[in-house]
Amino acid sequence: MNFLEFIIELLKIASFDGIMFFILYVGYKYFDRKYNSNLKITILEEENKYLKQENQKVNGSTNFWDSEK
Repeated sequence: MNFLEFIIELLKIASFDGIMFFILYVGYKYFDRKYNSNLKITILEEENKYLKQENQKVNGSTNFWDSEK
């Protein structure tokens, strides 16, 4: 094996690794956007609903830093 053959084989391995990395990256981004983003949205909706209920318990007052109290 001479130097040129070594470089060609090394480029083949590197291109295969690059293609595999790209496929895994695209698969991860697809899974993350399809499933995890919906999960985060539902969690935020539940937190928003809870905070609205707590806000109603204190008569709708959100002025917690009022210096007149």
